[in-house]
Amino acid sequence: MTSKRTKLQEDTHFRVLRLLQENPEMSQRELAEAVGVSVGGIHYVLNALIDKGLVKLGNFTAAEDKRRYGRFGPQPQGLRSGCR
Repeated sequence: MTSKRTKLQEDTHFRVLRLLQENPEMSQRELAEAVGVSVGGIHYVLNALIDKGLVKLGNFTAAEDKRRYGRFGPQPQGLRSGCR
């Protein structure tokens, strides 16, 4: 049986993937505001998604706005998997 906490985590992961699909240039701060969690919480979620191979961290040196420290983009299998 899935706990309430696990369901919340899966929901957050899915929402982050959807937001990144719509706008891969979103900063962690913008993601945090959109999802309703802290910047540290988004950092944790992004690291979990990167570890699962659902999100890829791009090179930030090409970005005009260096404050973003990277570009996140969903991998094709990320949205199909449903964040499992």
